[in-house]
Amino acid sequence: MSEQDYMEQTTSPIQDAIFAALDKQHQQQREQGAYERGRKAKWARADRERREFVQHCRPARAAEYADWLAGYLSRGGALTHVYDYPFKQRGVRVVDGDIATGLHTEVADARWWVMESPPNWVPSLYGASSFQVIIPASVGFRRGDVPNTFHGGCGHSGFYFMTGYVEVGGWVPLYTDVRAILADR
Repeated sequence: MSEQDYMEQTTSPIQDAIFAALDKQHQQQREQGAYERGRKAKWARADRERREFVQHCRPARAAEYADWLAGYLSRGGALTHVYDYPFKQRGVRVVDGDIATGLHTEVADARWWVMESPPNWVPSLYGASSFQVIIPASVGFRRGDVPNTFHGGCGHSGFYFMTGYVEVGGWVPLYTDVRAILADR
């Protein structure tokens, strides 16, 4: 082997450092890609489960929540949050994106629903995928039908039973328009 061949087969410490950094960067990119694919699949599953569940519901009105809240408070319940915006305010949710393309958002679906028929199952949803559901006495859906997660309810979702004015989920907010409805009673 000539000295020239030998020199081409060996690398310097500087080249070794560059190759090591490039290898590390490529590994991080592969891991980030796998993470993004998993995250997108998880969001798609949550969105599908949410759509299936809310087929048993209709969007709630502020007056319906005010009815439940009045009963809940008169039985000694307490508010957990006081908001300076109305019941129907819609937020945004992240629907797609990654570090390279940036995040994309859309207007979020309604958060508050009234159950019209009992679903076959209740998904555990979190964050913007979660929902709040008022349960009329006539529906036949009970507290025991709500799966128990580590949040004490069903993910970040909340269930507001008109029978007994009971809440499952740990979130009882007051909105500006609901406050006005309650003030007129």
